[in-house]
Amino acid sequence: MAAAYGAAVGAATVAQRRLIYFPDPTPDMPEAYDLPEMAVVEFSAKDGTTLRAWSALIGRTAPTILFLQSNSRNVSARAYRYRRWIEAGFSVLALCYRGYGGSGGRPSEKGLYQDADAALAFLADQGISQELIVLIGESLGTGVAVDLAARNTVGAVILESPFTSIPDIAASAYPALPFNHLVRDKFDSISKIGDVQSPLLIAHGTDDRVIPYDMGRRLYEAANQPKEFVGVKRATHSDLWSYDVPKTEIEFIRRHVQKRQLADFRDSGVS
Repeated sequence: MAAAYGAAVGAATVAQRRLIYFPDPTPDMPEAYDLPEMAVVEFSAKDGTTLRAWSALIGRTAPTILFLQSNSRNVSARAYRYRRWIEAGFSVLALCYRGYGGSGGRPSEKGLYQDADAALAFLADQGISQELIVLIGESLGTGVAVDLAARNTVGAVILESPFTSIPDIAASAYPALPFNHLVRDKFDSISKIGDVQSPLLIAHGTDDRVIPYDMGRRLYEAANQPKEFVGVKRATHSDLWSYDVPKTEIEFIRRHVQKRQLADFRDSGVS
């Protein structure tokens, strides 16, 4: 029994990143997904890794979504989202993490944080103020979004199916293994969410079997105001957008970013 347990612990330790990241390295192009408004841009992370992103930047005054994807496939899998956001009048930058979608390198927690930093710096280089940037993280991407928002005050943060930490997810699935000590890439959002000062929206499906609904609630309860929580009845981990979540997100962005920007513009006395 002890030998079997040790073997299980060893296997989990060696293979853990293969259990977290499922990258599709295919360098897809936006035009193949009926998105002529988007172009592929490239920039570099701090460690020199070349990154790609799908970009549709319509100006310096529009809310700008920085989309941080989940752990599988690549940004082309969410093309329908970009269409919806563009039609709502928002700019979009969909980041291809290292190892995903034609970006160089291999994924890791530290690497993905550097990738998000590079994407934020790219938007700054385009003249886009951080108060106009909306971070939208999906599943694993929520861990990236929380880390970025804990270190940078942005216009708003939206988390879809978030988790408290990777060790918590692993422990819920394999309670007999000491994952808190084994996992290298922790994405410890629960310890960082209190540092997020931006308006926050969390959406989580009640029937999520990948990331328990309770994790979304725990993250929400630990977060600062202003915050909103949307529990989507019967939604699972992969079908939040089949419900009213897109409309809720767009209204949230307009309320917390777009209207605030218009108010600041009027208060400036510019006519």
